[in-house]
Amino acid sequence: MNGYSFASPSTGVRLLLCLIYTAFPVAGTPNHLKAQGPRDLSRRHVEGLSPELGPAFCAKTRSYVFASLISPAEEPLAIYEIQSDGFQSPYAGETRETYGVVTAVGHQGFYLQDPKGDGDPRTSDGIYVYTGANGDAPKVGDGLRLSGRIEEFVAGGKETHNLSVTQLKSPKVHETIPNQPLPKAVVIGRKGRKPPGQWMFRPVKQQVDLNSTQSSGIRLDPQNYGIDFYESLEGMRVRIENPVCISGMRSYGTFSSEIYVLADRGLDVVPTGALVDRGVLKLQPDAMNRGDQNPERIQVQFDASPGGQGTLFNEPLIALQVGHRFTSITGVVGYSFGNYEVNATQAIGFEATELKQEVTSLLATDNRLTLASYNVLNLSGDSSDDGQRQQLARQIVDHLKSPDIIALQEIQDDSGEKNDGVVTADQTLKRLTQAIEAAGGPRYEAFNVAPRDGNDGGVPGGNIRNAFLFKPDRVELVDYMALSPEVLKIQGCSDPNAFEGSRTPLQATFKFLGHELTVVNNHLSSRYGSSPVSGALQPFDQGGSRGRDRQTRCLNDWINRRLDQNPENPLVVLGDMNTFEFTKELGAQLTQRKSKISESATSQPALVNLLGKASEGDRYTYIFEGNAQALDHCFVSPELHERAEYDIVHVNTEFFRGVELSPDGPVASDHEPILARFQFKVRR
Repeated sequence: MNGYSFASPSTGVRLLLCLIYTAFPVAGTPNHLKAQGPRDLSRRHVEGLSPELGPAFCAKTRSYVFASLISPAEEPLAIYEIQSDGFQSPYAGETRETYGVVTAVGHQGFYLQDPKGDGDPRTSDGIYVYTGANGDAPKVGDGLRLSGRIEEFVAGGKETHNLSVTQLKSPKVHETIPNQPLPKAVVIGRKGRKPPGQWMFRPVKQQVDLNSTQSSGIRLDPQNYGIDFYESLEGMRVRIENPVCISGMRSYGTFSSEIYVLADRGLDVVPTGALVDRGVLKLQPDAMNRGDQNPERIQVQFDASPGGQGTLFNEPLIALQVGHRFTSITGVVGYSFGNYEVNATQAIGFEATELKQEVTSLLATDNRLTLASYNVLNLSGDSSDDGQRQQLARQIVDHLKSPDIIALQEIQDDSGEKNDGVVTADQTLKRLTQAIEAAGGPRYEAFNVAPRDGNDGGVPGGNIRNAFLFKPDRVELVDYMALSPEVLKIQGCSDPNAFEGSRTPLQATFKFLGHELTVVNNHLSSRYGSSPVSGALQPFDQGGSRGRDRQTRCLNDWINRRLDQNPENPLVVLGDMNTFEFTKELGAQLTQRKSKISESATSQPALVNLLGKASEGDRYTYIFEGNAQALDHCFVSPELHERAEYDIVHVNTEFFRGVELSPDGPVASDHEPILARFQFKVRR
């Protein structure tokens, strides 16, 4: 029997009946049941498998239809039938038989693909087969006939709003034929299928849930919409041509590292200016952040970390950064943590990049004050953060050139993430200033206002807050205070509780050359809780948007009151604003100057964003899922804007980041520091 076995005696009976029917066609058989050629079997053809694969794959004989008549409940479905041209399988919940070639084997399952497919770009020819950790694993190249339960699986549960993945669960393999040729990989790029250039999803009047019946009438349109494009390739073998990295590699452990790439070196990016000189892809402006989310970007997942090898990717892996190139990356398309991803099985033709960390040219002088803002990624006083602390100190000294004042965000308490009631951050700040001196920097003094335990958000137990460092030989600290609800109410804020559950702004006034400068250090509500851009909810939800709306309105009340009282006092509002310069929160609400008489907006802005002083290609402080964006900002009063210079110092987001931030670096945070320089005349 050609060396393979059958699952049950009934298969042998089916084979006998098939052969009888083939040799002696039954007279009077209805036309729709008569023998048909392979392409006449509607969607149920299995062309491409070796002809010796057995009677269950007998699409090249008339016996296939007869076998289906005998056991209609076991009639195989082609993988592309299971997948369909929509977001969910019409066969979900059924246990059905299918066939294909194993293209990749992972830790708890494998990928199976129809050897030829149906030629329809809307229907995927591949599927993931979940076996569990203890399931038997086939080999790549095995031709399989199997049955399994068809499921729409949502990783993490429906509350994550991840898209469901069509998969087979609890598979039962009926036949195996080894050493089958792998289906040809679909080329992603100019020589194959190009990802759309603008829309992730079609415009809709009301939000839809693609994991629900709301998606039943939606047919995939992979030519125009990013989610549709990747959904149409779910489970399939693909090859990205001439990919270039647009993010630093992020490693989450021994078995997980990811990068984002563009095909064809990014030559077809829309709009053309979105790919900037340093090699990152800029998020495109839209007041509600509903516009171009750059569907051209492709996540590549390695089931390994640098220096190791994985199961799918069994080649040595190196640390990757922005600008690294390959001739091609081959893998299978999956979906995890809210994103489609190419699970890499092979990468060839590596080319290194010369991209280096930046060093600012804005140095402090006798009459020029330098002011930085830096989100330092949950820095605590615990010894486990010593490596990160050393990197931060090196960056402050060597790359920021020891600014006169540094506004810090995400300073944790002295014990870090231990939920032990400690709220002070004196040791956290002291150890940072000591590390700066050890790195060859100046002496800094530090201050902060401790939050109530567990009140200001962030990692449980960490009690993150805003803080300042300053050089006492350059500036004098006049006073400082937390802008608590009580203070905001006294100072005329219409919504003094806007920061409840988030970081309390920290106001400080410094004196330089006889001039007072008031700085408000902010860390607005996090975007944590957003639904995935490539998720089930479309348009996607943006976490913290209501909180940031309230907070920028409250800050604007405070700013206008302050300018009314002290019009000659230069004012700076800066920090991690957790939103983009083109949103209404920062583009209008925060900066508008209100008339003292009518409270209506005037033509003169209250504050101006210094981001406009940076070159267009330099305006990003964060890279999220391959999209470079500005979350950290520095707003100044108009008079101060005229004598200001501005720099975003790129030292982190473009480079490899491991699970731990080590002193060997180079990364110290997930944000970039920003730096302003202001010119002052000596006040006599």
